[in-house]
Amino acid sequence: TASCGLPVSPTAKLDFSKAWDYFVVAGGLLEETRNPPEWLLQALRELHARNIPIITLCSGAFVAGNAGLLDGRHCAIHFTTR
Repeated sequence: TASCGLPVSPTAKLDFSKAWDYFVVAGGLLEETRNPPEWLLQALRELHARNIPIITLCSGAFVAGNAGLLDGRHCAIHFTTR
């Protein structure tokens, strides 16, 4: 459930081999997004290598950063995030 109370539920199995139009990484608890699992980081690197656009929401930018996708780039995050 999102912080605003909106329930967010999967509609399909997470399959990184699909030909996605884009992939969205929604933020979450800071501890989880600052220390994401290696399988997720590797999957994002593979999506990036396939030129699939990756969108990050809120603290999801930390996940992209940990995957190395923001190296040499500028990124904006919410002003309350430290």
